[in-house]
Amino acid sequence: MKKIKVFLITAFMGLMLLGCGSGQNKASDADSGTAVGAESVKTGNLVISLNDDMEDIKEELGEPVNYTENKSCLYDGYDKTYTYTDVEIITYPMNGKEYISSINILTDDAVSGSGIRIGSSAETVAEKYGEENLAMSDTYYIYETDGYGYSFYLEDGTVAAIEAYLLTE
Repeated sequence: MKKIKVFLITAFMGLMLLGCGSGQNKASDADSGTAVGAESVKTGNLVISLNDDMEDIKEELGEPVNYTENKSCLYDGYDKTYTYTDVEIITYPMNGKEYISSINILTDDAVSGSGIRIGSSAETVAEKYGEENLAMSDTYYIYETDGYGYSFYLEDGTVAAIEAYLLTE
């Protein structure tokens, strides 16, 4: 049931990102995330970063569980969504390639660049980022800086979904 809730939350976030003008270019707490860049997600041994060329990631992750594409509102071409077991990746087209604009963490087998994963406590998120750097409510914490951001969706004081995304102007 928990995985279904996480999937639904993440699917909703992905749909929000696909709309025109919506801002697409918007376990254990012990992981330090030190081998992962701040604007990255780690799943297995693979580190996926915002603005990475998706071609390399597709080779590593193989066939997605689900795939969709929609005409991009910001770029010439199509925004694409690749859903894998642990992550959902949304891309944007640029110069004949597709680059990563958003990474949604779907299971506790993937971890954010700061070491936060599904199941981490809200207190751990606040400790990692500092309360003064977070937009906070009972249901989410948002951290944005230097062209990227993280949204941590909370359920009963625990992280239930995570999204890393590029900021748009």
